[in-house]
Amino acid sequence: RNLDILKTFLNQGIIDGNPAQSQSNRQIVNDPTGLGTLGNGNGNSLLFNYDLKNQSMAGLFFENNGTPVNIANYKTVNLRVRGDAVAGMPVKLTIEMRKGGDFASFVLFFKITDQYQDFIFPFYQRLNEIDTMTILVEGDTQGDGLGTIYVDEYFLSTKPYLPNAKPDIAANSGAPLSDEELLDKIEAQAAHYFYDQVLGPGYVKDADDKNFASIAATGFGLTALTILANRFDTGSPNWNRVSYADAKQRAEAIMDDILRVQGLQAQDPSHYGAQGFLFHFVQNDGSRNGYSEVSSVDHALLLAGVLTAGEFFGGSLKTKADQIFMNTNWSAAVDANNMFIRSWTPEGGFTGVYDHYTDEILIMSLMAIATDPNNVSFLKSFYSFPRTENGYRGGTGEEFRLVNSFFGSLFTYLYAHCWFDFEKLGVDKPNLVPGAANPRSVNWWGNSVQGVRSNRQFTLDRSQFFPFSYHSNSWGLSAVQRPDGYYEGQYGAPPFSLAAHDGTVAVYAPLSSMPFFRTIANEPLSDNQAFQVLKFYYTNHHNELFGAYGPRESFNNEGEFSQRYLGIDLGSEVIMMENYRTRFIWDTFKQNERIKAATDKIFGVPSGSDGFTVEVRNINDNQITPDGLMDFGLAPAGTKFANGQQYLKIDYNISIANGALCIYTDNRNYTGQGEGAGLTGQTDRAEFVPVYWSAFDDIQAGGILFTGNPSSEIVMQDRRRSDFLNPTVTQKRVVVDGSGTIMPAISNRGTDTTPIYIYLGADYTFSSAQEYKGVIVIEVCSIS
Repeated sequence: RNLDILKTFLNQGIIDGNPAQSQSNRQIVNDPTGLGTLGNGNGNSLLFNYDLKNQSMAGLFFENNGTPVNIANYKTVNLRVRGDAVAGMPVKLTIEMRKGGDFASFVLFFKITDQYQDFIFPFYQRLNEIDTMTILVEGDTQGDGLGTIYVDEYFLSTKPYLPNAKPDIAANSGAPLSDEELLDKIEAQAAHYFYDQVLGPGYVKDADDKNFASIAATGFGLTALTILANRFDTGSPNWNRVSYADAKQRAEAIMDDILRVQGLQAQDPSHYGAQGFLFHFVQNDGSRNGYSEVSSVDHALLLAGVLTAGEFFGGSLKTKADQIFMNTNWSAAVDANNMFIRSWTPEGGFTGVYDHYTDEILIMSLMAIATDPNNVSFLKSFYSFPRTENGYRGGTGEEFRLVNSFFGSLFTYLYAHCWFDFEKLGVDKPNLVPGAANPRSVNWWGNSVQGVRSNRQFTLDRSQFFPFSYHSNSWGLSAVQRPDGYYEGQYGAPPFSLAAHDGTVAVYAPLSSMPFFRTIANEPLSDNQAFQVLKFYYTNHHNELFGAYGPRESFNNEGEFSQRYLGIDLGSEVIMMENYRTRFIWDTFKQNERIKAATDKIFGVPSGSDGFTVEVRNINDNQITPDGLMDFGLAPAGTKFANGQQYLKIDYNISIANGALCIYTDNRNYTGQGEGAGLTGQTDRAEFVPVYWSAFDDIQAGGILFTGNPSSEIVMQDRRRSDFLNPTVTQKRVVVDGSGTIMPAISNRGTDTTPIYIYLGADYTFSSAQEYKGVIVIEVCSIS
């Protein structure tokens, strides 16, 4: 008991969300079953009667009067606590460690009983000092919002955490399948959930054990119907059950009912929603289920499915999809600061705003813009949230830098990517939106790649504490229904400080992430780190985890497996598997003319056929490199220029005159002065090596000997450059423009038709001895 919070942090009190209405109270009592370690003469246990009936938040705080305490040497947080069987008890306890308003750590405890239990957790430590600790309660076993806990001990310890022994579960496998057969089977099983598990005209059930539907799951379901129709094959046991006609009929029935519900909203918003927005959870007739809210993001997910189905099936379905889409009044969901309002209920009105990045903002903003591409508030909404970049350095030394979401939950880097092809869209263009509040450009595809990979690495870094559920073939921290049936929305990974985890993995998270782990085009499935998870689960946990719709929701380090399927989680899984295999949903969705108009407003380039492919080839044999890396070799002391040992072959299609292919670096780990273009030091991150590039219309035998000649070589720029969006500066990173002019910044380079070849050279003149690396970006850009 190295740092006893109860005895050291003496400024103690109650946290209430609504103090005027709260019935919460605390007192020191004598508890016969307590250990008596409180030792203040008044009792041996802290009793907290909490009230979640009249407020949404309740808990206890413990402050050290503003004086920080160093916790660098502590390994675990320890809590001895019990509930009360008569008064009721919480489902979950949240431990927060803070310094001022900043989080140092965030720990979750479940399975509270009426008997004392010793909860011990190896907390993830983001800050070395804290001055406040809290205990927040959530849920109530009695259902009346009132309950009691007794806190007997609360301390930090320097003793190392001893993980539980791995559960005694023998490895077991499904029937032998090739990798391709396994992926096809699992995608098909997940897709059929959206045809089978429905209510009324086809509203998709929130979960397979629920008697109400989710409009978000229905949006995923409408998209899944297009996959079922597109893959229908009477000769395939995986895809021979739902025909094109079946899927189309179901999609039309759903759309007809949505239109009916929207038509009833003006006269009865308390049952059917308002302004075109449906309630989040609905009954079989589309009316409100229970006390459900209208949720802006869940309606956006519904609309994404509506547009996908309309675009794929065409005809009357496309017309109806457009009617549903345009019936939605997004102005009602955007506040005066151009931020999206989270929810609305008839009883409480509007609640909350999205003021921190999540992928959900991207899909809401683009949907709103698609209804009115010239609406200034909608355009500004895409830049309404802070775009601060943070980092997490994993156990391997690799640093992941990104604009992180609030909880770091994997789904917050995923949802918009199910439909929008951000990989092809490239970096957004804040200069196209005058008055953008946060005018820092971001490549959202690259951002999600970093977020998902950081999630994986953090799980691996914590595997010593949870060896059964956390390892290279089992990872994924995301909002999920736990094996005990409780839905936990705060699971996540750095770079955000909460990093809430307890050994529970969300199975859908890695299965939805296959596109983010692609190594090369046409890669063997065995090389994809997300597919490796599916293969491991199938060959080791088949009996416990797999059912009619593939792997179920979650499992934990104690060997407890969920028996449930959730619609929204299967939805991202089936869509991203299909996108990984064929890009079918991305390519279908982007054909919608309203979506094209929206992406043009934000990304400045057509989202249709314009695009390119890149191959990294060796100069010595012209073969594709297996790892996709360019290497400048080991440069001896005194070296000035080192030539790249590979070149880039780019096949491209640019259909408009102001379109172009651009090249630059994105060195987010650089810490020195200036932009840090080219290669950056891996030991001293304040150093960089300038890189030059040159483009040609054919292969240059033996490569290029770089000298820094400005008439044929251009210095690489980095995205950090302060005038990156200046048209004159942009011109100097153009490889080839829409007219076929090669390197237009250099007038004597001529014209070309696809492909084009790029060679690189590095200038080590002023560099110290260390390893240097860089991240090269090729994108379709807009020039003027």
